[in-house]
Amino acid sequence: MEYPEHENLEVIKEESQIIGLFLDCLGDMNLALCKWEEGHGYGYEWVPSGYYHSNKSIEEILAEYFKIDRKKLEEEKQQMLSQFIEANNVKQHT
Repeated sequence: MEYPEHENLEVIKEESQIIGLFLDCLGDMNLALCKWEEGHGYGYEWVPSGYYHSNKSIEEILAEYFKIDRKKLEEEKQQMLSQFIEANNVKQHT
């Protein structure tokens, strides 16, 4: 079986680890990633345009940057686990 998302992870492994360590280091330095948001209203409350803290995790940022589909990645993990369990069951019955 092929696992394309896991294969993609292997290709970007070194670069993603470096970027991940950098992003983690920002938190250690009390720095945060922010994103620009246009002003918008919620009911009677107006939120002005400005930079707001990004709520994305390091994993989410890396997945988006490297175009890794996290849902497909999880599906592949489940498929690997199922195959492992099936192979283990066959081995025990032989």
